[in-house]
Amino acid sequence: ESFSVASVPDMPMMPNIQTQIAGSYSLKAHFKSATKNNESHFLLTPAGITLAQQKPASAKTVFTQYLGAKTYVNPTFIAELFGKLALKGESARCVEALQMLDSRIKALSTITIGGVSGVFADIGLPSLLSVNMLGDGMNKLLQIALTMLANPGSILLVDEIENGFHYSFYPKLWEMIGKLAEETGCQVIATTHSYECISGAAILAKAHTELFRFVRLDHTASGVAAKNFENDSFEYAIDSGMEVR
Repeated sequence: ESFSVASVPDMPMMPNIQTQIAGSYSLKAHFKSATKNNESHFLLTPAGITLAQQKPASAKTVFTQYLGAKTYVNPTFIAELFGKLALKGESARCVEALQMLDSRIKALSTITIGGVSGVFADIGLPSLLSVNMLGDGMNKLLQIALTMLANPGSILLVDEIENGFHYSFYPKLWEMIGKLAEETGCQVIATTHSYECISGAAILAKAHTELFRFVRLDHTASGVAAKNFENDSFEYAIDSGMEVR
C-alpha cells in the first residue's frame, strides 16, 4: 500500500554475497487491510531482490526492459540483442517482424565499423543500410521485437508506444506484439495518449481476448487509480467512439 526507502536492521551476511545486507539499498513495503498489517523489507543486492527476514531467501528476478518515449536506440545494445538471437538460429523471426513495416527487408546482419557495432538491413540496394537510416519507427519496432525474442519470459515496458509510427500501422503493431507475446511468454506493458493507437489495439482485443487488457488511469479523490476494462467493454467503447484515454 505504501513504499519508502528505509534502513533495515542488521542481518547476517548472505551466502555468496560479499556485502552486508544492512549496507544494501532497501525498500520498505507496508501493507494494511481490514485484517492484516504487515511490514517487510526488500533489498537490492547482487543476487537480485531479497526479502529480509530471519533466514533471507532470494527471489528470482525477471529480466525487464524499459523503452522510453524517445525513439533513440543504442546501436551497440541492439547489435548485442540481435547477436544473441542469431546464435540461436532465430534471426529470421526478427526479419519477419520488421517486414510488417517494410516489406523490402530481406535480411539483417551485424556489422562493426570504427569499433561500433550496429544492425544493418538488406533492402535490395547495392549495399546494406543501417537500421538507423530506416526511420524512428523501424528502430523502435526492431528493439521491441528483439527484446522479446532474445529474452523469453521477460517484461517489456514501453512509454508512448505510438511514437515513430504512422497511425495506419497501429493494428499491425499490436498484431505483432500479440503474436510475439504468445510465442515468447513476454508481458508488454505499454502506455499511450493516442486514440488511434488504442483503436488499433481493438483488433487484438477481439481476436485474442486472452492476450490483451486495457487499463485506464483515472484521477480520483484519493489519487490515481487504475481502471481495468473487460475486452467486451473496451471493444464497445471503441466501436461507439467513446473517449477511453
